[in-house]
Amino acid sequence: MEFKSWIATPNFKQMIMLYVKEIVALANSSGGYLLLGVEDNKEITGCTNYDLQNIIESVYDRTMPNLFTRAKVVELQGKDVIVITVDKSNRLCGISSGEYYKRLGKNSKPYTPDRMEETFDEENDYSSRVINQSCVDDINLLEVYKLKEKLKTRDLQSTLVDLDDISFLKDLSLLVETEEGLKINVVGLLFVGKETSIQRFLPQVAHQDDR
Repeated sequence: MEFKSWIATPNFKQMIMLYVKEIVALANSSGGYLLLGVEDNKEITGCTNYDLQNIIESVYDRTMPNLFTRAKVVELQGKDVIVITVDKSNRLCGISSGEYYKRLGKNSKPYTPDRMEETFDEENDYSSRVINQSCVDDINLLEVYKLKEKLKTRDLQSTLVDLDDISFLKDLSLLVETEEGLKINVVGLLFVGKETSIQRFLPQVAHQDDR
């Protein structure tokens, strides 16, 4: 559960970007709730002049893949608190500007490519499994571009972004050299795979996303 003030940032565009960061971090972790109108010290200051539909659509427009959230208003101490429900995502989610976040304890932290690789290695061996039927044609080059752009903003000294796309993915362990040629692994497919390839090789993920 994350608390965010409604009154601290009067500019709606700035406010929604703060909320989207937290929503993405929750989606990339275990899901949860974002309470708008509650300060960090749990003081209830409430929300005024809000439009729930506008908030939901703003979150959808500013996330990739687009996140569907649910919002409702709960009255606490005579003030309106907006409760946004965030489901755990089966795919890595980011802000449309190319930033990724994940919960670390009670805080949201940037989720960089190197940290992504470490996390998947530590927490989920399945993610490194090579998809033997795959090939380089299953890669979405636009997603590779977005990943490079994100890395540029996080590490100005990185030379990874200067590599060609194939070398870049191999260095991040998203693409694997096998006796049958280059193959993408599960985590690589989720990060930079084409939608059609995800549906073909990971139908359980595609099915859950459709819901």
